[in-house]
Amino acid sequence: MATVRGSAKVTSNTSVGQIDLVVPAGSQAGDVAALVHAYNPTTQDSVFTGTGWTLLVTQNYSASFRIRVYKKVLTAPDAGATVSFTNTTGQRMAASCVVLAGATDVDVHAVLNETTSTATHTGATTAALAASGVGIAFLCERSSAPSTSVTSVPSGFTAEAGGTGFAAGNGSCSVAAAVKLTPTTAGNTLGGGSWVMSNANAGVITVAVAVTESAPITQVGRSLSTTWNLRRIVGDSWTGDPSDLFAIAGRADSWAISDISVVGRSLSTTWNIRGFVGVSLDTTWNVEEVTTPPDPDPDPGALTKRIVFPVYQVSAGKRMPLARMLLDRPRSLVKLNGEWLVITSPDQELLEASENYFIGGYTYLLTPAEVTALGLPPQYVEDVP
Repeated sequence: MATVRGSAKVTSNTSVGQIDLVVPAGSQAGDVAALVHAYNPTTQDSVFTGTGWTLLVTQNYSASFRIRVYKKVLTAPDAGATVSFTNTTGQRMAASCVVLAGATDVDVHAVLNETTSTATHTGATTAALAASGVGIAFLCERSSAPSTSVTSVPSGFTAEAGGTGFAAGNGSCSVAAAVKLTPTTAGNTLGGGSWVMSNANAGVITVAVAVTESAPITQVGRSLSTTWNLRRIVGDSWTGDPSDLFAIAGRADSWAISDISVVGRSLSTTWNIRGFVGVSLDTTWNVEEVTTPPDPDPDPGALTKRIVFPVYQVSAGKRMPLARMLLDRPRSLVKLNGEWLVITSPDQELLEASENYFIGGYTYLLTPAEVTALGLPPQYVEDVP
Protein backbone atom coordinates (compact mmCIF):
# COMPACT_ATOMS: atom_id res chain seq x y z
CA MET A 1 0.00 0.00 0.00
CA ALA A 2 1.48 3.34 -1.05
CA THR A 3 1.90 6.06 1.57
CA VAL A 4 3.18 9.63 1.60
CA ARG A 5 6.78 9.70 2.82
CA GLY A 6 6.88 13.50 2.82
CA SER A 7 6.53 16.68 0.80
CA ALA A 8 8.31 20.02 0.40
CA LYS A 9 7.89 23.36 -1.35
CA VAL A 10 9.70 26.65 -1.94
CA THR A 11 8.43 30.03 -3.20
CA SER A 12 10.00 33.47 -3.57
CA ASN A 13 8.27 36.79 -2.85
CA THR A 14 11.05 38.74 -4.55
CA SER A 15 13.11 38.28 -7.68
CA VAL A 16 15.96 35.87 -7.00
CA GLY A 17 18.53 34.05 -9.08
CA GLN A 18 18.12 30.71 -7.31
CA ILE A 19 15.64 28.74 -5.21
CA ASP A 20 16.55 25.62 -3.20
CA LEU A 21 14.21 22.74 -2.36
CA VAL A 22 15.08 20.12 0.26
CA VAL A 23 13.95 16.55 -0.47
CA PRO A 24 12.05 15.24 2.62
CA ALA A 25 14.59 13.93 5.10
CA GLY A 26 12.57 10.79 5.81
CA SER A 27 12.82 9.58 2.20
CA GLN A 28 14.28 6.13 1.61
CA ALA A 29 15.88 4.32 -1.28
CA GLY A 30 13.20 3.09 -3.69
CA ASP A 31 10.71 5.86 -2.91
CA VAL A 32 9.19 7.66 -5.92
CA ALA A 33 9.31 11.46 -6.08
CA ALA A 34 7.46 13.85 -8.39
CA LEU A 35 8.56 17.49 -8.60
CA VAL A 36 7.07 20.53 -10.37
CA HIS A 37 8.83 23.87 -11.03
CA ALA A 38 7.03 27.11 -12.06
CA TYR A 39 8.91 30.12 -13.47
CA ASN A 40 9.11 32.90 -16.08
CA PRO A 41 11.18 31.72 -19.08
CA THR A 42 11.29 35.09 -20.87
CA THR A 43 15.07 35.49 -20.50
CA GLN A 44 16.25 31.98 -19.69
CA ASP A 45 15.07 28.48 -18.78
CA SER A 46 15.84 27.59 -15.19
CA VAL A 47 18.84 25.30 -14.77
CA PHE A 48 18.05 22.29 -12.55
CA THR A 49 20.93 20.95 -10.44
CA GLY A 50 19.25 17.74 -9.24
CA THR A 51 21.15 14.57 -10.21
CA GLY A 52 19.32 11.57 -11.67
CA TRP A 53 15.96 13.32 -12.13
CA THR A 54 14.03 12.70 -15.35
CA LEU A 55 12.15 15.53 -17.06
CA LEU A 56 8.61 14.30 -17.75
CA VAL A 57 7.17 17.35 -19.48
CA THR A 58 7.66 21.08 -20.13
CA GLN A 59 4.41 23.01 -20.38
CA ASN A 60 4.13 26.59 -21.65
CA TYR A 61 1.19 28.69 -20.55
CA SER A 62 2.54 31.81 -22.22
CA ALA A 63 5.83 33.49 -23.04
CA SER A 64 6.11 34.51 -19.38
CA PHE A 65 4.86 31.34 -17.60
CA ARG A 66 6.25 27.84 -17.91
CA ILE A 67 6.34 24.72 -15.73
CA ARG A 68 8.48 21.63 -15.79
CA VAL A 69 7.65 18.27 -14.16
CA TYR A 70 10.35 15.83 -13.02
CA LYS A 71 10.41 12.35 -11.48
CA LYS A 72 12.96 10.19 -9.71
CA VAL A 73 13.18 6.81 -7.98
CA LEU A 74 15.16 7.98 -4.99
CA THR A 75 18.40 6.56 -3.62
CA ALA A 76 19.57 6.75 0.00
CA PRO A 77 21.68 9.93 -0.53
CA ASP A 78 18.60 11.80 -1.78
CA ALA A 79 17.08 11.97 1.72
CA GLY A 80 17.49 15.55 2.93
CA ALA A 81 19.44 16.54 -0.21
CA THR A 82 19.00 20.01 -1.72
CA VAL A 83 18.08 20.50 -5.38
CA SER A 84 18.31 23.98 -6.92
CA PHE A 85 16.82 25.97 -9.80
CA THR A 86 19.00 28.84 -11.02
CA ASN A 87 18.36 31.65 -13.51
CA THR A 88 20.74 34.37 -14.67
CA THR A 89 17.93 36.91 -14.49
CA GLY A 90 16.33 37.36 -11.08
CA GLN A 91 12.68 36.33 -11.00
CA ARG A 92 9.99 34.88 -8.72
CA MET A 93 10.04 31.08 -8.91
CA ALA A 94 8.39 28.19 -7.07
CA ALA A 95 8.73 24.41 -6.74
CA SER A 96 6.88 21.54 -5.03
CA CYS A 97 7.86 17.92 -4.38
CA VAL A 98 5.90 14.87 -3.11
CA VAL A 99 7.58 11.56 -2.16
CA LEU A 100 5.64 8.27 -2.03
CA ALA A 101 6.69 5.04 -0.31
CA GLY A 102 5.44 1.64 -1.51
CA ALA A 103 5.67 2.65 -5.17
CA THR A 104 7.82 1.64 -8.12
CA ASP A 105 7.78 4.46 -10.72
CA VAL A 106 5.69 7.03 -12.53
CA ASP A 107 3.25 5.41 -14.97
CA VAL A 108 1.53 8.18 -16.96
CA HIS A 109 1.12 11.93 -16.50
CA ALA A 110 -0.85 14.85 -17.91
CA VAL A 111 -0.88 18.67 -17.85
CA LEU A 112 -3.68 21.15 -18.56
CA ASN A 113 -3.67 24.93 -19.13
CA GLU A 114 -6.56 26.79 -17.46
CA THR A 115 -7.02 30.07 -19.32
CA THR A 116 -10.31 31.32 -17.85
CA SER A 117 -10.03 33.87 -15.04
CA THR A 118 -11.86 31.98 -12.29
CA ALA A 119 -11.22 30.57 -8.82
CA THR A 120 -12.26 27.07 -9.94
CA HIS A 121 -9.89 25.16 -12.23
CA THR A 122 -10.20 21.71 -13.79
CA GLY A 123 -7.61 19.16 -12.76
CA ALA A 124 -5.59 17.44 -15.48
CA THR A 125 -6.62 13.86 -16.39
CA THR A 126 -4.12 11.17 -17.38
CA ALA A 127 -4.43 8.59 -20.12
CA ALA A 128 -5.36 5.02 -19.11
CA LEU A 129 -3.02 3.55 -16.48
CA ALA A 130 -0.86 0.60 -17.49
CA ALA A 131 -0.96 -0.77 -13.93
CA SER A 132 -2.88 -0.09 -10.75
CA GLY A 133 -1.55 3.05 -9.10
CA VAL A 134 -2.06 6.10 -6.92
CA GLY A 135 -1.96 9.76 -7.86
CA ILE A 136 -0.17 13.05 -7.23
CA ALA A 137 -1.80 16.27 -8.44
CA PHE A 138 -0.18 19.71 -8.67
CA LEU A 139 -1.51 23.17 -9.42
CA CYS A 140 0.83 25.97 -10.53
CA GLU A 141 -0.26 29.61 -10.67
CA ARG A 142 1.44 32.80 -11.89
CA SER A 143 -0.45 36.04 -11.31
CA SER A 144 -0.30 39.75 -10.53
CA ALA A 145 -2.67 38.94 -7.62
CA PRO A 146 -1.67 35.41 -6.52
CA SER A 147 -3.94 33.21 -4.44
CA THR A 148 -3.33 32.82 -0.72
CA SER A 149 -4.97 29.43 -0.16
CA VAL A 150 -6.58 26.36 -1.72
CA THR A 151 -10.16 25.90 -0.57
CA SER A 152 -10.80 22.60 -2.37
CA VAL A 153 -8.80 19.89 -4.19
CA PRO A 154 -10.06 17.37 -6.80
CA SER A 155 -12.43 14.70 -5.48
CA GLY A 156 -10.64 11.65 -4.09
CA PHE A 157 -7.45 13.65 -3.44
CA THR A 158 -6.18 14.96 -0.10
CA ALA A 159 -4.40 18.31 0.15
CA GLU A 160 -0.69 17.98 0.91
CA ALA A 161 0.17 21.01 3.04
CA GLY A 162 3.92 20.37 2.97
CA GLY A 163 3.96 20.71 -0.81
CA THR A 164 1.72 23.81 -0.99
CA GLY A 165 3.01 27.38 -0.87
CA PHE A 166 1.86 30.84 -1.98
CA ALA A 167 4.12 33.74 -2.88
CA ALA A 168 3.12 37.41 -2.63
CA GLY A 169 3.53 40.19 -5.18
CA ASN A 170 3.04 40.86 -8.87
CA GLY A 171 4.32 38.03 -11.07
CA SER A 172 4.72 35.55 -8.19
CA CYS A 173 4.43 31.78 -8.74
CA SER A 174 2.50 29.60 -6.31
CA VAL A 175 2.25 25.80 -6.05
CA ALA A 176 -0.25 23.38 -4.50
CA ALA A 177 -0.12 19.59 -4.10
CA ALA A 178 -2.60 16.80 -3.34
CA VAL A 179 -2.41 12.99 -3.23
CA LYS A 180 -4.81 10.13 -3.94
CA LEU A 181 -3.80 6.94 -2.13
CA THR A 182 -6.85 4.91 -3.10
CA PRO A 183 -5.59 2.86 -6.08
CA THR A 184 -6.91 3.45 -9.57
CA THR A 185 -7.00 0.17 -11.46
CA ALA A 186 -5.22 -0.42 -14.75
CA GLY A 187 -7.13 0.75 -17.80
CA ASN A 188 -8.74 3.69 -16.01
CA THR A 189 -7.73 7.36 -15.96
CA LEU A 190 -6.57 9.33 -12.95
CA GLY A 191 -7.12 13.00 -12.04
CA GLY A 192 -9.87 15.33 -13.19
CA GLY A 193 -12.09 17.06 -10.65
CA SER A 194 -11.67 20.69 -9.66
CA TRP A 195 -9.26 22.87 -7.74
CA VAL A 196 -10.79 25.87 -5.97
CA MET A 197 -8.44 28.77 -5.17
CA SER A 198 -8.92 31.86 -3.04
CA ASN A 199 -8.46 34.23 -6.02
CA ALA A 200 -9.83 34.24 -9.55
CA ASN A 201 -6.87 33.94 -11.94
CA ALA A 202 -6.35 32.77 -15.50
CA GLY A 203 -2.67 31.82 -15.32
CA VAL A 204 -3.03 28.26 -13.98
CA ILE A 205 -1.55 24.91 -15.09
CA THR A 206 -2.74 21.66 -13.43
CA VAL A 207 -0.77 18.39 -13.40
CA ALA A 208 -1.76 14.75 -12.76
CA VAL A 209 0.87 12.05 -12.16
CA ALA A 210 -0.04 8.36 -11.84
CA VAL A 211 2.46 6.34 -9.75
CA THR A 212 2.49 2.53 -9.89
CA GLU A 213 2.33 0.83 -6.51
CA SER A 214 4.78 -1.86 -5.47
CA ALA A 215 3.72 -5.34 -6.57
CA PRO A 216 1.40 -6.83 -3.94
CA ILE A 217 1.81 -10.21 -2.31
CA THR A 218 -0.16 -12.47 -4.60
CA GLN A 219 -1.20 -15.05 -2.01
CA VAL A 220 -3.46 -13.50 0.64
CA GLY A 221 -3.33 -15.31 3.96
CA ARG A 222 0.05 -16.87 3.26
CA SER A 223 1.54 -18.33 6.45
CA LEU A 224 5.10 -17.47 7.42
CA SER A 225 6.93 -19.30 10.19
CA THR A 226 10.02 -18.34 12.15
CA THR A 227 12.84 -20.65 13.24
CA TRP A 228 15.13 -19.63 16.09
CA ASN A 229 18.76 -20.77 16.21
CA LEU A 230 19.35 -21.04 19.93
CA ARG A 231 22.92 -21.33 21.18
CA ARG A 232 23.43 -24.30 23.44
CA ILE A 233 23.81 -23.39 27.09
CA VAL A 234 25.65 -25.86 29.30
CA GLY A 235 24.49 -26.19 32.89
CA ASP A 236 21.65 -24.57 34.80
CA SER A 237 19.52 -27.69 34.24
CA TRP A 238 18.81 -26.83 30.61
CA THR A 239 16.80 -29.63 29.05
CA GLY A 240 17.16 -28.47 25.47
CA ASP A 241 13.66 -27.06 25.36
CA PRO A 242 13.64 -23.31 24.55
CA SER A 243 10.96 -22.83 27.20
CA ASP A 244 13.76 -23.25 29.76
CA LEU A 245 15.24 -20.01 28.42
CA PHE A 246 12.36 -17.99 27.02
CA ALA A 247 8.68 -17.50 27.59
CA ILE A 248 7.91 -17.56 23.86
CA ALA A 249 4.36 -16.68 22.87
CA GLY A 250 3.38 -18.67 19.82
CA ARG A 251 6.80 -20.10 18.99
CA ALA A 252 5.18 -22.66 16.74
CA ASP A 253 2.59 -20.18 15.51
CA SER A 254 2.25 -18.66 12.06
CA TRP A 255 1.16 -15.23 10.87
CA ALA A 256 -1.75 -14.86 8.49
CA ILE A 257 -0.96 -11.94 6.16
CA SER A 258 -3.81 -10.14 4.47
CA ASP A 259 -4.28 -6.82 2.72
CA ILE A 260 -0.52 -6.19 2.51
CA SER A 261 0.70 -4.87 -0.83
CA VAL A 262 4.36 -4.17 -0.05
CA VAL A 263 6.89 -6.82 -1.04
CA GLY A 264 9.56 -7.57 1.53
CA ARG A 265 7.68 -6.24 4.53
CA SER A 266 9.65 -7.39 7.56
CA LEU A 267 8.10 -9.27 10.47
CA SER A 268 9.89 -9.23 13.79
CA THR A 269 9.50 -11.49 16.81
CA THR A 270 9.79 -10.26 20.36
CA TRP A 271 11.06 -12.71 22.99
CA ASN A 272 9.89 -12.36 26.56
CA ILE A 273 13.17 -13.26 28.25
CA ARG A 274 12.86 -14.54 31.78
CA GLY A 275 14.57 -12.55 34.49
CA PHE A 276 18.22 -13.38 34.94
CA VAL A 277 21.09 -12.22 37.13
CA GLY A 278 24.16 -10.63 35.54
CA VAL A 279 23.70 -9.42 31.97
CA SER A 280 27.12 -10.29 30.59
CA LEU A 281 28.97 -12.97 28.68
CA ASP A 282 28.69 -15.01 31.87
CA THR A 283 24.89 -14.82 32.03
CA THR A 284 23.26 -17.26 34.42
CA TRP A 285 19.69 -18.17 33.52
CA ASN A 286 16.73 -18.98 35.76
CA VAL A 287 18.58 -18.17 38.98
CA GLU A 288 16.69 -16.70 41.89
CA GLU A 289 18.36 -13.55 43.08
CA VAL A 290 19.60 -13.90 46.66
CA THR A 291 19.73 -10.73 48.68
CA THR A 292 22.09 -10.65 51.67
CA PRO A 293 20.44 -8.87 54.59
CA PRO A 294 22.43 -5.95 55.99
CA ASP A 295 24.37 -6.38 59.22
CA PRO A 296 22.28 -5.46 62.26
CA ASP A 297 23.11 -2.19 63.97
CA PRO A 298 25.82 -2.60 66.64
CA ASP A 299 24.85 -2.42 70.30
CA PRO A 300 25.13 1.29 71.20
CA GLY A 301 26.03 0.30 74.75
CA ALA A 302 28.92 -2.00 73.78
CA LEU A 303 32.44 -0.97 74.92
CA THR A 304 33.95 -0.92 71.45
CA LYS A 305 36.32 2.07 71.81
CA ARG A 306 39.41 2.75 73.90
CA ILE A 307 41.71 5.67 74.63
CA VAL A 308 44.96 6.03 72.67
CA PHE A 309 47.53 8.06 74.65
CA PRO A 310 50.24 10.21 73.04
CA VAL A 311 53.75 9.13 74.09
CA TYR A 312 57.10 10.74 74.74
CA GLN A 313 60.53 9.11 74.95
CA VAL A 314 62.94 8.99 77.91
CA SER A 315 66.36 7.33 78.32
CA ALA A 316 66.45 4.01 80.14
CA GLY A 317 69.43 5.24 82.23
CA LYS A 318 71.69 8.22 82.74
CA ARG A 319 74.92 6.56 81.73
CA MET A 320 75.98 4.38 78.85
CA PRO A 321 74.84 2.04 77.53
CA LEU A 322 71.39 2.65 79.04
CA ALA A 323 71.45 6.28 77.88
CA ARG A 324 71.23 5.03 74.30
CA MET A 325 67.96 3.19 75.00
CA LEU A 326 64.73 5.20 74.62
CA LEU A 327 61.50 4.16 76.27
CA ASP A 328 57.98 5.26 75.19
CA ARG A 329 56.11 6.76 78.13
CA PRO A 330 52.38 7.64 77.88
CA ARG A 331 51.14 11.15 78.45
CA SER A 332 47.79 12.07 79.97
CA LEU A 333 44.76 13.71 78.38
CA VAL A 334 43.14 16.58 80.28
CA LYS A 335 40.06 18.49 79.15
CA LEU A 336 40.16 22.14 80.16
CA ASN A 337 37.90 24.92 78.86
CA GLY A 338 36.39 22.54 76.32
CA GLU A 339 39.78 21.55 74.85
CA TRP A 340 41.68 18.32 75.28
CA LEU A 341 45.29 18.97 76.33
CA VAL A 342 48.24 16.56 76.24
CA ILE A 343 49.99 16.72 79.63
CA THR A 344 53.15 14.81 80.55
CA SER A 345 52.64 14.79 84.33
CA PRO A 346 49.48 16.63 85.39
CA ASP A 347 49.50 17.90 88.97
CA GLN A 348 46.61 17.48 91.36
CA GLU A 349 45.42 21.10 91.11
CA LEU A 350 45.14 20.83 87.30
CA LEU A 351 43.20 17.62 87.54
CA GLU A 352 40.76 19.15 90.08
CA ALA A 353 40.21 22.18 87.80
CA SER A 354 39.69 20.08 84.66
CA GLU A 355 36.38 19.06 83.11
CA ASN A 356 37.60 15.51 82.55
CA TYR A 357 40.88 13.61 82.26
CA PHE A 358 42.46 10.25 81.45
CA ILE A 359 45.74 9.35 83.16
CA GLY A 360 48.27 7.91 80.72
CA GLY A 361 49.21 4.26 80.98
CA TYR A 362 45.79 2.93 81.99
CA THR A 363 43.19 1.20 79.83
CA TYR A 364 39.91 3.07 79.35
CA LEU A 365 37.06 1.34 77.47
CA LEU A 366 34.23 3.51 76.17
CA THR A 367 31.02 3.20 74.16
CA PRO A 368 30.69 5.12 70.87
CA ALA A 369 28.13 7.37 72.54
CA GLU A 370 30.58 8.23 75.33
CA VAL A 371 33.28 9.09 72.80
CA THR A 372 30.88 11.49 71.10
CA ALA A 373 29.73 13.03 74.36
CA LEU A 374 33.33 13.61 75.53
CA GLY A 375 34.26 15.27 72.24
CA LEU A 376 37.48 13.26 72.04
CA PRO A 377 39.56 13.96 68.91
CA PRO A 378 39.71 10.89 66.61
CA GLN A 379 43.49 10.50 66.98
CA TYR A 380 42.97 9.66 70.67
CA VAL A 381 40.40 6.89 70.07
CA GLU A 382 40.65 3.46 68.45
CA ASP A 383 38.40 0.45 67.95
CA VAL A 384 38.77 -2.45 70.34
CA PRO A 385 40.05 -5.38 68.23
